[in-house]
Amino acid sequence: MSTEGTSQVPDSPRRPDPRLMPRKSVLVARPVGAERPDTDAAPAESPVPES
Repeated sequence: MSTEGTSQVPDSPRRPDPRLMPRKSVLVARPVGAERPDTDAAPAESPVPES
C-alpha cells in the first residue's frame, strides 16, 4: 500500500490541474454566456432601485 501512496502523490498534483481547468471553464462560461449573468443581474438590480 505504501507504493500506492507514492503513486497517488504524483497523481494528486495531476488531479488538481484538470480540476482548476474545469473551474476556469466555468468562470469563462459565465462571462462568455453574458446572457445568463444578465438575467441574474437584471433581477438583482430590480430590488436595488426599488429600495
